[in-house]
Amino acid sequence: RAGVSPHAPYTVSARLFRDVHEYARRENLRITTHIAESTAEGLFVRHGSGPFAERLRERGIAVAAAGRSPVGYLSSLGLLRPEMLLAHAVDLDDADIDTLRRENPAVAHCPKSNANLAQGIARIADMKQAGIALSLGTDSVASNNVVDMFEEMRSAIFQQRASTHRVDALDAATVFRMATLGGAECLGLDRHLGSLETGKRADFAVVDLNDLAVRPVYDPIQSMVY
Repeated sequence: RAGVSPHAPYTVSARLFRDVHEYARRENLRITTHIAESTAEGLFVRHGSGPFAERLRERGIAVAAAGRSPVGYLSSLGLLRPEMLLAHAVDLDDADIDTLRRENPAVAHCPKSNANLAQGIARIADMKQAGIALSLGTDSVASNNVVDMFEEMRSAIFQQRASTHRVDALDAATVFRMATLGGAECLGLDRHLGSLETGKRADFAVVDLNDLAVRPVYDPIQSMVY
């Protein structure tokens, strides 16, 4: 299935965001964007300042401050809805989390990319508690040397535990669901894949847990993820 993906607020104008969003609604397409990925993006959207603003002005492109957070900016454009997937969502305040809970877009968490680019740690534990639909992503090889979902699962758990000082901030079962059925749900594909169920596509991987490094195996999910 096709979808549309306007990149981010510092590369896509408000008018283009609205036009792409209207096209997606008209054609019944999913829509994805990168949002709230960095402090630099936040400066650009909130204040019209920072490195992204400087680069655009150097090229003669006018920059206007939106006066709100990146998530608040998308909300003001009418873009947030269940059919939209937001990648990253690192730079969030409490009001943003409430907006996501209310307007119900999905979030793709990319822990290794966020860490590799020194962007921070997303508030996944808080988003999970708010009931926001969560999935796990790798971003791309432009920001992630190895696009490996097993590495992403481990990184997601350890980052959340380190940032919250809570062992229960994220566990193996939750992050495994984010990497499988959660991803399918966020893409609107959960009727077809994401879990092993009668009638779904046989889209699966086999993991060998016989290695001495993971034995004894008390819980297959924990052994596989950790």
